[in-house]
Amino acid sequence: MRHCTPRQPPLAPCAWPSRYFDPREAHILRARLETEGIPACITGDQHIIVNWPLSVALDCAALQVPEGNAGRAWDIIAACHAGVLEQDLVTAHPEAAEACAGCGATQTSAMVPLRATGVGRCHFLVGAGTFPDPRFAHDVRGVRKAVAIRGWHVPGRAARQRICRSIMRSAVKAVCIGGFLGGALDLAFAIGFAALNGLAPATLLQVIASGWFGSAAFDMGAASAGIGFVSHFALSLGWAALFVGLAMRLRVAARPLLSGPVFGTVVFLGMRLVVLPLSAFPRPVNFDMQAALYDLLSHMFLFGLPIALAARTFMPGRRT
Repeated sequence: MRHCTPRQPPLAPCAWPSRYFDPREAHILRARLETEGIPACITGDQHIIVNWPLSVALDCAALQVPEGNAGRAWDIIAACHAGVLEQDLVTAHPEAAEACAGCGATQTSAMVPLRATGVGRCHFLVGAGTFPDPRFAHDVRGVRKAVAIRGWHVPGRAARQRICRSIMRSAVKAVCIGGFLGGALDLAFAIGFAALNGLAPATLLQVIASGWFGSAAFDMGAASAGIGFVSHFALSLGWAALFVGLAMRLRVAARPLLSGPVFGTVVFLGMRLVVLPLSAFPRPVNFDMQAALYDLLSHMFLFGLPIALAARTFMPGRRT
């Protein structure tokens, strides 16, 4: 279980002796300052832990000390950066000294391989997709502007909770509206197409329930029809949640007229090639030209497109 230490109130009047991209380094120096009798606290660290690229928008994790202790704090931090902290550790615990595996020397320096730095840059570019608003993700001032436009008072625990609640409410709304709307339109089309072929709506719902019970679903009457109805919308919500989850990380909802039909095609293939073969569906899955074409078009424009439009409408920061 992750342990969360209680945060201290901001120190006022205060000074900001240093800032860090890595919150762990800031906490190590905070502990060092408190050991020397200097009260200190950190702002912005919780936001960076949740989403590291936000460190650029928040000017990193800031170490805060009283103005009267700023001079001593700067001296201690400079000494730590010069390696005094590591030397004190080695003096107290000689077994903690790092030694070269080749020659055994203890005077070593860390070097990050080029491949590792390349991977880190790729992670940063991928993580940049989760900034508050991609329109302003091109520079630091733009990200700060996006934060200010949305009324988020950064830093602070209350602001972080407000952001999380807002994002979760938007995601749930997009999933529910998109899933229910897409499921209703797809089911209405299926019922209409089945009626043209002489199949009653209850029988169609029993066909859906046969994925759970096999051929026995056709002998269960209204119970299996109700189960089929619920199962259809449960699957619709599941697929909608998948699309919204992708929209929160990627810009798939930026062009709903393209991403919606593409997602509907993925759902069509996933249902026919994965879900139905793994279920208890009693009939062989085939791709009859006319029926499969109508089913594909229904998934593309009556199911995938409403989900994409709902994600574009209700998800913040993914419209461009």
